[in-house]
Amino acid sequence: MAEVAANQKRYPWEFWLVVGMLIALLILILAILLPSIPKPDVSLLPEGQRAITFQNVLDYNSLMLASRKDILSIIIAAFGAWVGAGAAYFFGRENLRVAADSLLAMRDLSPKERLRRTSIKQIPPAPIDWTVKRSTKVSEVKDTLTQRPERWFVPVVKEDGALETVVNEEAVWRFLIDKIPSTDANEGDRKKYTDATVGDLLEYIDKTETLKRFNQIHVTVPMDTNVGTANDLMDSRHVFLAIVTSEGKPTHFLTTSEVRKLLLQE
Repeated sequence: MAEVAANQKRYPWEFWLVVGMLIALLILILAILLPSIPKPDVSLLPEGQRAITFQNVLDYNSLMLASRKDILSIIIAAFGAWVGAGAAYFFGRENLRVAADSLLAMRDLSPKERLRRTSIKQIPPAPIDWTVKRSTKVSEVKDTLTQRPERWFVPVVKEDGALETVVNEEAVWRFLIDKIPSTDANEGDRKKYTDATVGDLLEYIDKTETLKRFNQIHVTVPMDTNVGTANDLMDSRHVFLAIVTSEGKPTHFLTTSEVRKLLLQE
């Protein structure tokens, strides 16, 4: 961005050409006007006519001023044409650029262009403040989902904090309902149900064909990705959730709901 801003502030070579011509014209004008007019040399005149009279000085100065005026006229005429041509080219091109930018600004952006021009951090995405590991008990996940009804997905991370998968909350409830011990179950079965972990949940999902759609319900994107790319990834995977990762670790998330809100903004 800094490089783009620097290029926008840099003047083109035509501008500096016009400035250079004006400086050269100013130097030539000063070189002609500033030197004082030398006194007339009467040594070549006959002895009787060597006396300098006011009329002689006036005629001599008039002659010198006329020659300087002629030189100035030639220089100004030549440089005037060059400077005028350069200035007309520069300002004409600038006017055309401004007019083109105005026309582009007036043109409405298509939804796809708006998504492409908006980065994820401009939305901004919601932070992920809750993750679980394979060793986390399913009962703890149940308690969190019960206390925070707005949570509808469970991000599962590895021991080093890197994202492993994301599970829909529906899989948790189905696991708990399917694995609930019967009334005549022994203590061992009850303890196994109570101590069930997220690892057991993931194995249960893999073994149940109808529940596989509740696992890997996301796509991963970096923070500097534009919303259009994230939306295309979600659409290709038929999912509604994008997890923003940094060095493989989940930090934020956005859904197709945020994409729709962006499109509805004026």
